[in-house]
Amino acid sequence: QIPDKSNLSLVDTQGAATIATQSYGFEPFATPGHDPGAQVQIWNSHGVELDGFEIRNRFTYQRIPGPDGELDQTQMVSRAVEILDSTDVKLANSHLIGPGKQLLHVDHSTSTVVEASQLDCYYFCVDARFSTIELRRSTLRAEHENPGDVHALLWTDHSSQRTLNCTMNMVTGKSLFAGVNDFATDVLEIAGTTVVNPGAEAWVSQHPNYNGLNLVIRGSYPALADWYFIDFMT
Repeated sequence: QIPDKSNLSLVDTQGAATIATQSYGFEPFATPGHDPGAQVQIWNSHGVELDGFEIRNRFTYQRIPGPDGELDQTQMVSRAVEILDSTDVKLANSHLIGPGKQLLHVDHSTSTVVEASQLDCYYFCVDARFSTIELRRSTLRAEHENPGDVHALLWTDHSSQRTLNCTMNMVTGKSLFAGVNDFATDVLEIAGTTVVNPGAEAWVSQHPNYNGLNLVIRGSYPALADWYFIDFMT
């Protein structure tokens, strides 16, 4: 936990440091309806950098009904890092792993950077809410236990996200972006040399609950459809 810090750098030059536990505070299972937490939580901080870490959440996605009979979304979350109410946080040369969704959760935080890192999740490897984030020279991999899963790789909620020279390995999932944005103010951008393989069919998911996604594509990129239409409730 890294609260109320400024200009703090944690660097493992050997790249051997590993943080691996269940979801913070809710072992052995996440508590329905509660924030499932993460191995690393950064909040109300500025200028924090983590470099050279492997951060693994051992909590695995589950389909468990909540009290209302609907599937409890908490049981699907496997976060490695949460960045809350912070500015200029950087993750570099690191490997984030979580067998679920929302691997990297960024909430009300600006100028977050992910540099030369690898993110492995089921879907929604980045979950950005009222935030700005840029991923540079990084590799993201979506591989759900259900080979027919069609969720997007990245989730946005009134946020701007930019990827630069990134590789998107989509073993499962059909599109890169899903969510709800303000079309006029929030921008999603793909830039540089972008590699997408092998299962993606489109840039953006289309669904009645999703809207306002403004995507700009620059540089070298594969030929994908604009939209992938899905018919489930998320």
